Amino acid sequence: MIRPATAADLPAVRDLFREFGAEVQDAPHRDDDTEDDLAKLERSLAADGIVLVADEDGKLVGLAGAEKSGARVGYLSILYVRPRARGNGLAAALVREVVERLRPQGVDVLELDVL
Repeated sequence: MIRPATAADLPAVRDLFREFGAEVQDAPHRDDDTEDDLAKLERSLAADGIVLVADEDGKLVGLAGAEKSGARVGYLSILYVRPRARGNGLAAALVREVVERLRPQGVDVLELDVL
């Protein structure tokens, strides 16, 4: 089930974000940016931003975070699915839900970086 993250999900959201960073160690982001990126994700969650989680049997296995970045453009800042939950379309479902939540804000283009 894909749903908006809540404040109660914050510890698991932080874990998912750190797992992403550990898996993609040679990403163009510096390690010391992690806390800044997490703080931004937490602010987005607190401000009713788009922070979605994928919940399977009460355990969070996926994360997506996005924001409106231009008049018609949204930016998908994080998309991560734990390895054991991959291969069943969960990442695609998270992206579709991000798009559905950005559309009412006038967004019809989604920007992302692929690593």
